[in-house]
Amino acid sequence: MPTQPVKSKATPSPADVLPLFKRFLSSQMVTELVAATGKRFYQRLFIPLVVLWGFTFQRLNSDHSCDAAVSYFATGAADELCPGLSTRMSDNTAGYCKARGRLPLSVAQGAVRYTAHALHAELGTAGLWHGRRVLLLDGSTLLWPAEPALIAHYGRPRNQHGEAHWPVLRLVAGFDWYSGALETLAEGPYRTSEQDLAVTVITEAGAGFLWVGDRNFGVYQMVQGAHHSHAEVLLRLTGSRAKAL
Repeated sequence: MPTQPVKSKATPSPADVLPLFKRFLSSQMVTELVAATGKRFYQRLFIPLVVLWGFTFQRLNSDHSCDAAVSYFATGAADELCPGLSTRMSDNTAGYCKARGRLPLSVAQGAVRYTAHALHAELGTAGLWHGRRVLLLDGSTLLWPAEPALIAHYGRPRNQHGEAHWPVLRLVAGFDWYSGALETLAEGPYRTSEQDLAVTVITEAGAGFLWVGDRNFGVYQMVQGAHHSHAEVLLRLTGSRAKAL
């Protein structure tokens, strides 16, 4: 008898995450992040705080589309982020999509950094391992639509059969070992190595962290980057690299 797929208990619902979102990312902080860009923004219906929550909702929801996000906002579930949002918006996705496009990347990046620092402050010594804040390195790739601008910027993988159709983004992230929260992220064209992106991540995070990585990160370049940033690394090595040492 075929069985129904079981949803992982580790996957939180938007309703579970919204209280945490409000707790660790205030409207005032987002306003400050926007002000730091030096750009002028009109007060619109989909304010930056709502857009940031919209991004989060779309990743958590089984339907990742903008249509699903707008339908969600229309229920009033996010009205506490922007009072009256559900009663003033239309069911057209144009306004929300334009708001997504207007949000500066630096605001999203700043929101990640701020929430990570706020979480550190709340956890205190409970989130430490032998007095160290531990971050786990992880790399991945994402496929983009085959649009000329994305192909030109990110590039496409190539193997013995030729060039792939889809452009690919490469990224490396640092996750807090205790809470699992995203600490920092670096992305770039497919031709950029994970080691280069990992050094960027370590440099941006700053001093005082212990970085843990698998054998893909077990190269001297990582030690150099950590030493320069006054951080530490704990990395696996391949058999050949271990023997060479």
